[in-house]
Amino acid sequence: MSKAEDCKVLFVDDESQALKYFRRVYEKDFDVLTASSVDEAAAILDEQGDSIAVVITDQRMPKKTGVELLQKVREERPEIVRMLTTAYSDLDSAIEAVNSGEIFRYVTKPWDMRELRGTLLRAIDFCQVQRERDHLLCEKLSVMRRMALLDHLRTLAVLVVGLEGRLRNSAQALEAYARAIVADDHHDPQAMAAGWEDLWALNIEDSEQLVRNARKIMHVAETDGEARVAWDALLAYAESLGFQKQDNAGNPTSLPVLAADENMLKSLVAAAHAYLIPAPDAPAPTVSASQAQVRNTPGVQLALEANAAKAAASHGSVFAPSNGQRDTNLLIVFLLTYHFGGDVHVHRNRLDVLLPAEQQAVTMPAAADDWIEKLFLNLEG
Repeated sequence: MSKAEDCKVLFVDDESQALKYFRRVYEKDFDVLTASSVDEAAAILDEQGDSIAVVITDQRMPKKTGVELLQKVREERPEIVRMLTTAYSDLDSAIEAVNSGEIFRYVTKPWDMRELRGTLLRAIDFCQVQRERDHLLCEKLSVMRRMALLDHLRTLAVLVVGLEGRLRNSAQALEAYARAIVADDHHDPQAMAAGWEDLWALNIEDSEQLVRNARKIMHVAETDGEARVAWDALLAYAESLGFQKQDNAGNPTSLPVLAADENMLKSLVAAAHAYLIPAPDAPAPTVSASQAQVRNTPGVQLALEANAAKAAASHGSVFAPSNGQRDTNLLIVFLLTYHFGGDVHVHRNRLDVLLPAEQQAVTMPAAADDWIEKLFLNLEG
């Protein structure tokens, strides 16, 4: 029997002789890993978890028991098949673990080596079947998700056409937004599956969210006319939202005064804040402003940064059901920035918003006749 690289067996026991014996008996049949404690096993799982198919552990060990290890495996890597080996005196613990779904099988000591080999083979087969099922499910969800993406972009394209009289360069903003967010898409297949189980409810929720988002975008497109906006006032507004001004932010009074609609600028900063704060308990993001060249004209770069750990942990997949408001806030940042003739750079936990001091000095390339086709081609990347 050939050994599959992604079907390793991890055996955990605090007795060194048991580890040597297990390896000697089964290393011809399986790719065997061993650990002498729960902590050592956890470290191996962190490093090689993707290639481990089965964890078999002794129940009685110092500090932490085998069931505790298998509970951890179930929570963090449910695709791994879990087995417990124990003496007859510990059968109650094994039966309880089986009934609670913690383990696939329990094996009593002393082992019947041939029977244990058969059980390990069945466990590996079970793991492979689960992986194949998950792979097919992810492929199916990927197709569904792609269809949802296309539907979202089509709806946004219609909305953008309606905004042409209110916001300049809206088609270019939508195309840049689609490029940025698709490139930064980091979706977890299991988390994605959990969000797409009830398609009927999802479609209702999604449609309602689209209506709310459309109203929000139309609201921020309302203008009172251009004025001269000082950066110290804008940064003070950012601080009132919850941004913390970085110590190296410099003197905002030395930055060029911005000729722009003040309400739109505030809406831009508020949308960026909402995008960077996906959860109420997230740490405050930071803000700084510095001089920059924006489309070959003098301007300002506004750096808006979230806590890196929180941003990475909370970032969902593109247009995920629970991510609709967050994506809309990012779209608003793009629409308003491009309206001012600027540009947006999206990083993992930071937005760099570049705004020219004088919008009239910027010549934005017109949207191509095939801009809708290019918008959809962003999904091919």
